[in-house]
Amino acid sequence: MALVMMIAFAVRRQLMHGQTPSAAPNLQTFEVVSIKSNRSGGDDNSMRTSPGRLTVVNMTTKSLLLYAFGVKDSQLAGGPDWLAKENFDVVAVTGTSADLNRATLQPLLQSMFADRFHLKFHRENRESPVYSLVAAKGGPKLTVHSGEGGPITGIHSSAGRDRVNARKTTMKRLAEVLSEQTDRVVIDNTGLRGEYDFSLEWSSDLTADSENPSIFTAIQEQLGLKLESAKGPVQIIVIDSAEKPSDN
Repeated sequence: MALVMMIAFAVRRQLMHGQTPSAAPNLQTFEVVSIKSNRSGGDDNSMRTSPGRLTVVNMTTKSLLLYAFGVKDSQLAGGPDWLAKENFDVVAVTGTSADLNRATLQPLLQSMFADRFHLKFHRENRESPVYSLVAAKGGPKLTVHSGEGGPITGIHSSAGRDRVNARKTTMKRLAEVLSEQTDRVVIDNTGLRGEYDFSLEWSSDLTADSENPSIFTAIQEQLGLKLESAKGPVQIIVIDSAEKPSDN
């Protein structure tokens, strides 16, 4: 889970959720992909992007699959053991100067898995533990959006603190953001159908001397909402088969 969070954070820092990169083409495949086994045995790993280029160092196939499909560890099932045990280095280029973010990378990675890993999978819904996003006692503390400008949900991390600055954001989108920050899928059950402006700040470092609240406390105190444990349908990616890619 820590590895997956680091992947999301590394790419997340480069974008503002809800914004579309300027002049970004609808890329579906990488132009060139190099994949090599990493047998260094080290713990250091990274995933970096630059315009038109993705560089992955010492990561498991499973970690990349989680990012490619936008799911949590609990939402990936099946597949051979090596998916989580063997590490790879990947360098992939698109042949363009377009910025790469989560929205543009996911179809590219899925295409790479189909081509180089011969990945076959199917999706199914399973009843799983989730968090239900609901209004807290006293009601929501949200400002209804007015004025110009499109939706933005910017996520920033610094010195053990995470912050969401949102404009013209729906509760469904907030649930998606919270799903990325917690250990479960978050389902919007607030009943709020509008678009809102708000900010949310919490501590990602829950040590005894932390001055900021946990994400659960922050949601209730700052937004007038809360996350409740519940059961709900969660989409699972089931890996039917996959093959190790040859080094190139």
